[in-house]
Amino acid sequence: MDIRATTPEPADFGLPPVLPGDWRALPDELEQALRQRLAASNLIDEGRAIEMVRVLPLGFFEGWMLCDFLLGEVGPSADSELAALVMLYGPDGFTPLDDYRRIERHVELHGVRLEGVDLCLSFVRFAAAFGALGEAPHFIAQGDGDAIAPPDVALAATSPSVLDGVRAPEAARISATMICEDELHRLELRLASDGMITVLARETLGPAATVEAVRREGSMRYGPRERAEDAQ
Repeated sequence: MDIRATTPEPADFGLPPVLPGDWRALPDELEQALRQRLAASNLIDEGRAIEMVRVLPLGFFEGWMLCDFLLGEVGPSADSELAALVMLYGPDGFTPLDDYRRIERHVELHGVRLEGVDLCLSFVRFAAAFGALGEAPHFIAQGDGDAIAPPDVALAATSPSVLDGVRAPEAARISATMICEDELHRLELRLASDGMITVLARETLGPAATVEAVRREGSMRYGPRERAEDAQ
């Protein structure tokens, strides 16, 4: 699917994206094709409507994009809750992201591009959000908009950085402050050229209250429907 004709994402999606980035809206004909392919994949409950779609091209997976589908809720929560499903989409169809072993298998089949700092950091951000560092997702803290830190933690200096001393077969050694289950952690990571991530050091810095309280279950995210209405 050629997504070069994308436009900026709609402002009223309702839930924050699972990852930061240049999310895009698809032209009508491409969005309709993607909706039909998802509906035919048996990956969502029958009869559940797809209300909106946004996509994020992934430089480290050539030809693949991250797809975020806003779904119509069913049952008693339909009037109060929003639900979104995130998956990879590319030449082989959809790859669910409810188990990190699926991502490892995806890397085995399709490879991963890790040339340069930006691709390394983007892949670590993606992998950490979907279970590479443990069962719970980890999110890189970017600043005061993402977390409330203890007084002695300077979030202004928490942007991830690639450390010196990288040697083959490493792609990078990365230092980053991450949010996991309402706590801030400082991690040093080894990223191998095959996409394998190893935790070299972890320090718990203290509690962190995330701004967006979105409930996650596998590839699904849930949030109050009032958030979309308040944004209008």
